[in-house]
Amino acid sequence: QSDIDEEKYHNKISASPWWRTCITMTTEVLGLAVIAMPEASAKIGWLSLVVLVIALGFLATWTGLLLRDIKLRHRKSIHEYSDVAKMMFGTAGGRIISFWMYISVFSEAAAQILTGGIALVNITEGKQCLALCISAAAFIGCLLTQLRTFHALTVVSIVGLVTIVIPLMTTVIALPLQNVNHRANAYAVAVVTDASFKDIFNAIMTVVFGYGGHVFYFAFMSEMKNPADFKKALFVSQSITVTIFLLSATLIYVYAGPTVEAPAVDSLESLNLRRLMHVFLLCHTVVVCAIAMITLMKSLYPILYSWKEYTIWTPQTAIKYLSLSSLLFICGYVVVELIPFMDDFLAMVSAVTILPFTFILPPLFTLIDKRRMITKEGRTPTRSESSYMFFCGAVVMGGVMLAFAGTTSAFMDIVDKYTKGGYGGPFTCATEAYYPLPFPEEELRDR
Repeated sequence: QSDIDEEKYHNKISASPWWRTCITMTTEVLGLAVIAMPEASAKIGWLSLVVLVIALGFLATWTGLLLRDIKLRHRKSIHEYSDVAKMMFGTAGGRIISFWMYISVFSEAAAQILTGGIALVNITEGKQCLALCISAAAFIGCLLTQLRTFHALTVVSIVGLVTIVIPLMTTVIALPLQNVNHRANAYAVAVVTDASFKDIFNAIMTVVFGYGGHVFYFAFMSEMKNPADFKKALFVSQSITVTIFLLSATLIYVYAGPTVEAPAVDSLESLNLRRLMHVFLLCHTVVVCAIAMITLMKSLYPILYSWKEYTIWTPQTAIKYLSLSSLLFICGYVVVELIPFMDDFLAMVSAVTILPFTFILPPLFTLIDKRRMITKEGRTPTRSESSYMFFCGAVVMGGVMLAFAGTTSAFMDIVDKYTKGGYGGPFTCATEAYYPLPFPEEELRDR
């Protein structure tokens, strides 16, 4: 298939204005990290987390702009991360980054399947088997994936955005109204804690996971009418994300105290209110799962078939699309169920996939692209260009060290829980392997 034909069919689905892209981006980036922020505050202190959220927020915005600039410089030849890798590192490098990207996006989808299943268990008050609930979440996500494009997913993305904001705002409002014990916790919160190595990097990885939407950015830009407008979508999305992260990291932690649960909605005392909030969380997880799977399908479907088939709906292409996406969801379900420490394993995967795609590869690509441009022009870099390239290199090195530390921290967590017998078996109905249900043990026994 020629590059001209591929570009023709890419243009066919490039219909989204920047505000639609902004909605999808914000829904995906917010994810479930927002309701895990209070627990991260409990680990390292709210001031430490505020500094971390703001600093990494600025850095994530900058690296997002780097990807946008690369897209604009090579608009016709870049549609996903692997295209950039092929341009920078050749065919072999492109294949390696492609596989890396597939693992990252697949892990994101698997994380949402797992979290959606746990939310469904909470909705049913622990009466349903976890394995069955995870399969139900995967089924809903698979149905939404049949929409194929982010443009078609816009309305669903709005629902996904609303259903993560509602639990957050409900928790912020409800916690101060709870009993005296919770109000007393407001005076027990820590500004900065004497955290362990593991707690520090677990908190950092929570924030990194929250900003980890960069692996989707080229897919988002490929559907935009004008990729130059991605800058608007990025600024609005990041502003909303940083604000909501800060709100979650401070207010919920202050009123829930150092014993705050993750997700934060489990700190609510009312059983019925918790169940309702998990309904919203389930809705959000399946939407984010669909965004991830559509991104993966846009990469895999043209490899197996063609871009022409992807953009033209017929009964035959619909069956092919449904078959491939169903296979991916089945694989996701099996992986989630087979690995008893899937939750902690995903934290480790985040350190070696999400972090590099967010904070390492964008400045590295920029550094290589800038160097090639200067060499092609046959000149030496100016002082400002040298300083800029040095900064890019420093960010790359810092990202590599952070990825190593995050991987080590997640591995230590897995070993520690294994030693304590904190994991269940594969295809289990128990949820303790992921996090304890917020229902009293005696209440569960009565059922």
